[in-house]
Amino acid sequence: MLLRSCLIAALILAAGCARRDFGGLCKLATEILTEPRTTPPMRFARFMEQAPNVAFGRQARRLVEAIANAPPDMRYELTVASAREAGLDAWSCPALASVLNPPAETSN
Repeated sequence: MLLRSCLIAALILAAGCARRDFGGLCKLATEILTEPRTTPPMRFARFMEQAPNVAFGRQARRLVEAIANAPPDMRYELTVASAREAGLDAWSCPALASVLNPPAETSN
């Protein structure tokens, strides 16, 4: 009984951390998009520079590392898959999609 209670508490905590981390990544992307002088490639560079400051959990940190090496057209898809893996089934962030996959950088 005690073990089951601890496991449930751990799952709730993990979901809370994931919400905080993925919410922070989305907020960062939204802030970046509001800067009118920042070009699409600059947006991604700034995101990669600042994302470690808002990605505290292991899952989010691994995601940031993976995004750095992913093809541009797979970055957001990878992010959504990671959010789902963390228990955030309905998570999405259009601003993050714009920052991670800028039109001028789309791979073919």
